[in-house]
Amino acid sequence: MGKSKRREALGIFYLFCLALFYLGLLNSCSTTDVILGPVTKTDLSKSISAATKVVINTYEGAAAGNYARGSRAILIEAVTLAQTVYASKTSTQADLDNATKDLDAAVAAYKAQVIVEIDPQNLVGQWTFDQIAVALAGVTAHDYSLSKNDGVLKAGHSYWGGGVPSIALDRYGVDNRALHFNKGANIEIPYSASLNPSVISIALWVKIDVYDPVFNNQYLVSMNRKYGYHLNFMDTQKVNLELSTAENPGVPVVGSNSAQIAQGNWVHLVVTFGRGHMTFYVNGVQDYDLAIPGNIIQLSPGTNLVFGQDLPSSLYSYNAADPHYVSDGGFLSGALDEIRIYKSILTADQITSIYNLEKP
Repeated sequence: MGKSKRREALGIFYLFCLALFYLGLLNSCSTTDVILGPVTKTDLSKSISAATKVVINTYEGAAAGNYARGSRAILIEAVTLAQTVYASKTSTQADLDNATKDLDAAVAAYKAQVIVEIDPQNLVGQWTFDQIAVALAGVTAHDYSLSKNDGVLKAGHSYWGGGVPSIALDRYGVDNRALHFNKGANIEIPYSASLNPSVISIALWVKIDVYDPVFNNQYLVSMNRKYGYHLNFMDTQKVNLELSTAENPGVPVVGSNSAQIAQGNWVHLVVTFGRGHMTFYVNGVQDYDLAIPGNIIQLSPGTNLVFGQDLPSSLYSYNAADPHYVSDGGFLSGALDEIRIYKSILTADQITSIYNLEKP
């Protein structure tokens, strides 16, 4: 368009604008009051598409690569707001541009909430149970650590009732994110030297079923109840760690936390052993420390690790003289979630960080 044509068009615009102004239908006469040409929604469309893919392909949780609890809802809200601006027939180009910037900022803020694992090089097992849609014998319990020590859901020994783990509500009240164990229901993980370290930290969430009197010998984590290590809930309402040391094999070393653990409530437990100490933490706070020397014995041959029962079901014996005599064992009646095993001794700060990350 030539200069004369452009001046003519602007003259007509101002005459039209003045007419509207005097009629009270317009507050001012500025070229910024009218959008010359259609708005462009391309950038916002691309941002909405990209943000939607992020929502679909990411998950909240405690494993590395997951995102902090509650962060996904904020991003979904930002996508919804952007979609509203995109769909509105009255949105200006400024509205669309601002919505694009806001959505891109929301995606960046969400990605900053990605979970960075604590001491990942020493994490030898992390089982969150988040991926188990249906709890059946034979279903895989995925290990999110670098060691890839996947487990399998198993039926308990018939002596205990042959139970199988079932889906349970987690500590957030979300279904399909925790497992309930009873009647010997268990998860069995093939033996690995990585799961039989000389020093160890075990962290988990547990909710013991309410019973009166309290059941004895409720095994949470066990690698050979007599010669390896195991963590179990006692009728004292305390948790015991029992293990055999390389320095004094066959002689059990036992310690327990000091405070009773309430039944029917989710509790975060951590126990560490090594460098002369066995230390218990409850809900992120040190509960008790014992001076115990030694290193965990390396089993040969190894025994598969079990959650919810003291031995793999196939090892039990009805012979009272057998070290695997079934009547000497026990099983968990309660729920487990977010089990971690480290081949290192976690510091108090690291344990508090895990608790703060995973607490409701």
